[in-house]
Amino acid sequence: MARLVELYFPVVGWWLLAGSVVFSCAVYAPFADKLLREWTQIFAQPYEPGPYGHIFILWISILNIALGAFLILAPAGIQRPASRSSSL
Repeated sequence: MARLVELYFPVVGWWLLAGSVVFSCAVYAPFADKLLREWTQIFAQPYEPGPYGHIFILWISILNIALGAFLILAPAGIQRPASRSSSL
């Protein structure tokens, strides 16, 4: 069980990095349209991110990269659950 807890942060970190690649590709409007309209069928009408949509997508990508890198490189002390007998 302890090994699974140690793997949790890195797995979530790699998942976030993979998601940031998908978000980064979504800046390209034809890819975003295929992703949201054809592959996942979230939207029925053609999708165009717009000028602020591009900024938002890039912002999400950068945050996912930063959080993913932090979770992958997190020291083992952060990953260990606190003991129940610890005193303040």
